[in-house]
Amino acid sequence: MNPANLKWSEFLKANEWQTGWLAGVSFVFWVLVRFCAIPTDDSSWWEIVPISMFLIFLALTMARISKNSWMPWWRTRRRVRLDQKRAEEYMPYMTDREKTIIGYLLYHNQKMFQGAWHGSVAATLLARGIIRKEVRDSALTQVPFSVPDHIWTVLERHRESFPYTPPENPAGPPPWREDYWWERN
Repeated sequence: MNPANLKWSEFLKANEWQTGWLAGVSFVFWVLVRFCAIPTDDSSWWEIVPISMFLIFLALTMARISKNSWMPWWRTRRRVRLDQKRAEEYMPYMTDREKTIIGYLLYHNQKMFQGAWHGSVAATLLARGIIRKEVRDSALTQVPFSVPDHIWTVLERHRESFPYTPPENPAGPPPWREDYWWERN
């Protein structure tokens, strides 16, 4: 196989600036031919070839731009909607303890809390993506957890599904803490 035959497709590897310039040059050449600034014979190929090249390079430029800029945004938005849908579908199946944890956070308008690194009783919420770890150092025994913003909006919409009544003893542990025997007084 002749390697020179494969060189014609190298322009497909060009970035958006290079294909943009080629599209611009093709368009300028077509304009110059169209307004007789470049002397040509009366063949229609003088207009068909530059405008075809312009359209090809313009399509390549747009494909490169869309791949590099808004496609990741689209994927992120799709993931956010999917996470919101999953959280909303899981709400009827939450245990009373999970509902108490979410109710506590909504009652106190608190999106972050500190808990055991393994999630303790909130581990199922962690596994479902309703809360996530915000840890920067893995050597901690108590790590911060947060509710992502897009999940928080879903939880606020369904606030009535998470009833919470504050305990008589406000100094008690929050609902995501295990009641260990060595911590009792």
